[in-house]
Amino acid sequence: MTISDYSPKFYRNYANRYAEVSAGFIQSVYSNSSHPKLRHDWDLWDLLIKLSPGRRGLDAGCGAGARDVFHGYSEGYDVVGIDAIEENIQVARVLHKEISDRVFVADLKYPLPFDDESFDFVSCNAVIQHIDSDVVHDVVLPHFARVLRPGGVLQLMFKVGQGISTVFDKDFGTERTFRLYREKDLLNTLETLGLSLIEAESPNDLGGLLYFTDTKAVDHCVFFVRKLWTIPSLKDPSSVVNMVSDKRTGTRLLLKSKIGAIRITDDRLEGMDCIVIDGYLMEKADLWDCEKVLVSDLTNGYHYETYVVEGERLSGVCETRGTTTRLSTAGNLVEIMSFNVINEPVAPRIISVDKHNRFLKYL
Repeated sequence: MTISDYSPKFYRNYANRYAEVSAGFIQSVYSNSSHPKLRHDWDLWDLLIKLSPGRRGLDAGCGAGARDVFHGYSEGYDVVGIDAIEENIQVARVLHKEISDRVFVADLKYPLPFDDESFDFVSCNAVIQHIDSDVVHDVVLPHFARVLRPGGVLQLMFKVGQGISTVFDKDFGTERTFRLYREKDLLNTLETLGLSLIEAESPNDLGGLLYFTDTKAVDHCVFFVRKLWTIPSLKDPSSVVNMVSDKRTGTRLLLKSKIGAIRITDDRLEGMDCIVIDGYLMEKADLWDCEKVLVSDLTNGYHYETYVVEGERLSGVCETRGTTTRLSTAGNLVEIMSFNVINEPVAPRIISVDKHNRFLKYL
């Protein structure tokens, strides 16, 4: 390609300088931030760690020096990093010998060399701006979803807008060109893949869609999404394209499972956002552990998405946790629904329960 920053040439020529800029935080402090708590890269790291269900992570596009991989490793996290440019990895291994076996060359334009459900979190910061849109939607995002464990978190930062932007980068003394992305396009694909936007718990907290301007006066968006259900294996690259394109070209989202009028038995603010349901009722309704669900609160009229966690069988438990407790509290009646993307009608599994949340009958 002729666009300068799409070519590996820029990073090969500036690998050492890029590592200096990264380590010196020269381009890592934000202006025009959409939230007072969003000031620099480490604010995002702290939020990622807070949201993550575990300590195993991937820095997808770690850059020259692999600063964030080294930072995570230094804080006791099991982080690995990949980058498409060999020179970037070489610089990282020279600067941080401690992580020399944790960083290696891999190109996001191709299937990731990791097993399904390998990571608790994946961070991809200012990387997709170097990749064509079709590849991002058909390969990059589906493979991020594949390697995340259920409940895992993806942090995605990108230059926001439409088309291509060329700017002068004073820290490198050259023009650089980037592809811009729209938030809704990325979120639509991620939703198809079973990942849902993590909203802020309160106006004082970071979450949802966050914005800032970098030192090159380019606007950025960053958001966090959580994997709520498991997608089919994507080791065959053709299945990646087929899965993403099917929903765009005619398949429908139909009701798969429903538990009708079940009472919330407890609400516990501690823990991750989810709803815990009697495992026997989940089996009857054909719900899987960590499956994404829509909850309709019949008491207060709220509707929200979360994921289910299997509770003690035959206990009648139906418990909200985390921020879902703000939407449904103990004593409320709710309906719990799950959907599937299919291309022909299938009868849903609908069950009713009695006042003690015991299975009553199929409907």
